[in-house]
This record gives sequence, structure tokens and C-alpha cells, in this order.
Amino acid sequence: MRNAGLVVALGLIVMAAAGCSRLAVESNPPGAQVVWSPDGVQPYQPWPPGSWELVSSNREGVTPFRSTGGYRDSVFVTVEKEGYRRPMPKLVQLYGFRRESLHFDLQETPDAFAARMREEGRLLYQGEWVDPDEAGVVEYQGVVMTRDEAHRQEQLAQGLVEYDGEWMTPEEADERETERRLAEGYVRFKGRWVTEEVMEEEMRIDEEVASIAEEADYYDLPSPRVVGRQLIADAQMQLYNSTGQVVRFLFSGPVSREVTLAPYRSRGVRTEDRIILPPGEYGIAIVPTGRDGSGRDLRELAERLGGEHAAALSTDPVYGAWELSAGTQVSFNYAGAGTALDAPIDDTDIVVPEFDIDAPEIEIPEFERRQQQGRRPPGAPPQQ
Repeated sequence: MRNAGLVVALGLIVMAAAGCSRLAVESNPPGAQVVWSPDGVQPYQPWPPGSWELVSSNREGVTPFRSTGGYRDSVFVTVEKEGYRRPMPKLVQLYGFRRESLHFDLQETPDAFAARMREEGRLLYQGEWVDPDEAGVVEYQGVVMTRDEAHRQEQLAQGLVEYDGEWMTPEEADERETERRLAEGYVRFKGRWVTEEVMEEEMRIDEEVASIAEEADYYDLPSPRVVGRQLIADAQMQLYNSTGQVVRFLFSGPVSREVTLAPYRSRGVRTEDRIILPPGEYGIAIVPTGRDGSGRDLRELAERLGGEHAAALSTDPVYGAWELSAGTQVSFNYAGAGTALDAPIDDTDIVVPEFDIDAPEIEIPEFERRQQQGRRPPGAPPQQ
């Protein structure tokens, strides 16, 4: 016994002479491997360094970790654990009789965190991991959604459609829609349900445009001028009338529409005044009326003023058949006979032309002329 005690005492003396240092490492969560690097640049290796004169140690090098030994240097120490990011290393000075205590808070990687949440039965919904029962969600075909939406997706996958809150085949839905629309007084026209008034109006436009095309007594409509594009499913019209007469724009196609423009006016240029047509093949006619904004016959008026004025007025239509594409803004600017369509203009810059008309002289009686000459402008001093 005395010999054993002597050995221990000698060991303690040797440790004291050697100047041992102590290193303690903890992590949250525990069970992380302690690693070191001589300069923080070279690859990290499991503890201890090769020159660490091991006296006592947790030989597995796993937190919570305690180690005592002899070393005369500074090293960088950190920890590693699967599923967690390796924290920033810390500089440790392992000189004689020094004690270093390190603590590391570990942060899970996104993949590890997601795997843990799934193991706990949670689902990622709208950026949060939720309890599916409490949130009322399920996972359908790899997508987390509400139970109602999952039911909807299941019905759609079977080729069913929802009509009045019930799921049925498309044929059954069409039959119900037909019965309902007919009961409401609608008719089926060009694949749409419309009132009889709308159908009759569109048929009138279609017949007029077809008549213009058959008579072939018109100017050819140039290719529509595309002036912009939008992320919409329809085509947008921008219409200008840069003449002194009222002009009618007729569109005959999937939806038929008539737009009448007064002299020197525009439509569809402003957002609140848009003219929208579904894409498709259209017969387009521009019909000048020969009348001004008050309804006067300009041809009759021009003939009274002189032959050259009558010749300058044209009421011949312009016609063409064109495909209007989705998302396009198309501009039509009627500029009169011969030119048919010109470049788009801003209706705020329209200048009304001046007419050179020789007005007859009016004889003013001498008494009235003297009265007019005797009037003075407002604010002028009285004549002396």
C-alpha cells in the first residue's frame, strides 16, 4: 500500500512538473465530436492532437468532454454532429496549468430539422410546421393543402367538375347549365349564353360586315398596328377618328361589337375606357357616316360650299379580315379616304382643320355702327 501511494504521489509530482492543462467542452445538444485544427485553416481532426501528452481523457472525444494533458501551443477547437452545422471554432491556449472551458450551441440543418418535424408527424403548410389535425390540412400527391382542397383535387383527377356545389361529369354539368340558362331566357350564340337582344345586335353587325365584304366596294384594311402587349387573355383595341365626320368601327368575330366615334375622338386609349375582344379571326370594317357630331349631312353641306369640298369627303368603307392575338394592343386610326389608316395619334394633340369659306358681308346701319364704335372696353377711361 505504501508503494502504491508512493507511485500516485510521484505521478502527481510529475504532472505538476510537466505543467498540465485542462480542456472542457460542452455542446447543446450533447453528443458532438470534439475536433481541432492547428490554424483554423487545415482540416479539422478528432481530439487530441498527436503531441498532446494524455494524462486523463474522455477517449471518445464526445461532449460533454474533459481532458487533461501536456501541450505547449494554441489550437482551434470546435465540435461536429450529424444533422447540425459546425459552429465557429474557438482559439484555445493550452499552456501549463491553464484551464479552458468551451460551450457550443448547435444549429440544425434545414434538412435535419424537416426530417425531425416529419418524424413528429408535422407538415409544412404556408411556411410553418403545423399539426395536421389542428390546422385541418393533409398531404395530397406531395403537396400540403386543406382537406377541402384535397377533396377537390381528387374529384378533378377523376374528370369531374363542380356545379352548384355538387361534383358531376361535364356532360351532366352542361345539361344543368342549359336548363338553367334557357329558363332564365338566354340563348346559345357563338358558344356563349347571351340575351336575345345581344344576339340580334351581333347578328346585325355580322350581316353588315359580311355585306361590305361581298360588295367589295371598299378600301383594303392594312395589317393591324400592334402598339403594345399585356399579360391578358384577350386583345385590346385602341381606336382613333382623325376626321371631321362620325365613324363606325365594326368587329365581326367570336364577339361582334360596334364602336361609334365622334369627329377627332378616340376610345380604348385610357384604362377606364378599354375595348376588349377575345382573340380569334375577325372581319373588321370602318364605316364613315358622312355626318358631323350634330348629325348634319356633310356631303350636302360640302356641295353647297363648292365642288372641291364635296370631293374631299369620302364615305367609302374600309374592310379586312385579321387574326387578333391574345395579349396584344391593336391600334386603328381612320384618317380619311385613300390613306385609310395612319399611325396612331394622341387625341389630345388633334387640331381641327380650318375651312376657307368666303362669308358674305353684312351691311350694318349707320346708327348701330356709331353705337358699337362708341362702346369702350371694360375698365377703359371715359372719352373726353
